[in-house]
Amino acid sequence: MAKRYKTGEAARPHFLRHWREYRGLSQDKLAVVIGVSKATVSRVESGITPYTQDVLEAYAQALEVHPADLLTRPPADPEGLWAIWDQLRPADRPTAAAVLRAFADGATNRKG
Repeated sequence: MAKRYKTGEAARPHFLRHWREYRGLSQDKLAVVIGVSKATVSRVESGITPYTQDVLEAYAQALEVHPADLLTRPPADPEGLWAIWDQLRPADRPTAAAVLRAFADGATNRKG
């Protein structure tokens, strides 16, 4: 069995496979788009090879997401704040952000 991580290196969880599948790409297609082999995509997604910043950025560009999304949130969580945010028209996002800021400010004031 292949060694998944170097000694002392913590496993770094990610949602790379989830986002690729959510966008409807096969490992073959993603490999072509980001310029690596299918085996490399498979090894990174399965954790055999840790991802690098370059790989993360290539995935993000190909999947049309922010690199942080690949590490912090599954794409199909309909109740997740970012899933709701993604459904907003760009013109409505400043208003939504203002509402959330007001809500957060109110929560802060209620704590004290």
